[in-house]
Amino acid sequence: MTMERRKIPHVVGHATAANRDADVVAPAAPRGESTGCARARDLKTLSPDRASRSELATMVRTVCRSALLSIPALVGLLLVAPGDAAAQPPGATIDGSSPPGAAPPQYAPAPQYAPPPYGPPPPVVVVARPPPSFPRWGIGVHLGGLGVTSERDRDDGGDADKTDLGLVGLQLRFRLHRRWELELDVSAMGGELSGPGDTRRTTGAVILGGMFHINPDSRWLWSVLLGVGGARDRIWYEKNGDRVTQAEFAEGLVRLGIGLERRFGSWGLAAQLYGVGLARDEDQLDGPEFVGRDGPVPEKSSGGLFQLVASYYF
Repeated sequence: MTMERRKIPHVVGHATAANRDADVVAPAAPRGESTGCARARDLKTLSPDRASRSELATMVRTVCRSALLSIPALVGLLLVAPGDAAAQPPGATIDGSSPPGAAPPQYAPAPQYAPPPYGPPPPVVVVARPPPSFPRWGIGVHLGGLGVTSERDRDDGGDADKTDLGLVGLQLRFRLHRRWELELDVSAMGGELSGPGDTRRTTGAVILGGMFHINPDSRWLWSVLLGVGGARDRIWYEKNGDRVTQAEFAEGLVRLGIGLERRFGSWGLAAQLYGVGLARDEDQLDGPEFVGRDGPVPEKSSGGLFQLVASYYF
């Protein structure tokens, strides 16, 4: 059997210099024998006193080395353990389970979702706007001019004599609806007739008219105008400071036109343009004397009328 030299570890504070340096010759471990078995066999060859002291020193060194290696793990366990304990429910063990015989942990119930109650939609509130108010009555003045020519002269193809008359008058209005308005118009017209002498014609007319407002809520008010009425003509001249009447006639009158009025609060200023037709009454006044001919007042005449109108509404 082969012999090998093996140094026996020393025990601190107990082994002498001779013992530390002593070499013990021990037989070599057979093939296949572990180091631990060889160690135990070597210890049997030593004396009992030296074997116990050597084994004690080895155990001390092993325990110290294990303690040093376990310090970091112990510190980490101390740092983590409080958080894990706080996260565990009351009455639970380290692994989170309840100890035997302990009541199970109580948890707050999960919130219950309640769907909103179903009902009809809220009613839609419609605020009715009152219709715009407007004044009912209006009064004003107008002035302008009328120009007419004889229908007989126009049909004959000759030069038609034109009669130009100045015009001034008053009007009274009543508003039936925001679009409809009635008007009573009283006008006085006068002018000089063509021909020899200083012969003049004066005409008084009373007209009942209607107005249709195209854009009733605007400050610039467009209107369609229609009127029918009657007129009385007087043909006269002056002699020695007195008026001498030559003839008088009655006429029917119709007019159709358009107007534009600018409203300024309660006041209005308008311009109106009409087409006018006049027809002489052959049965009244001096009409019978001029049947079949024009005379100072044409049997039928037509023309245009333009006037400016100022009104106050209340």
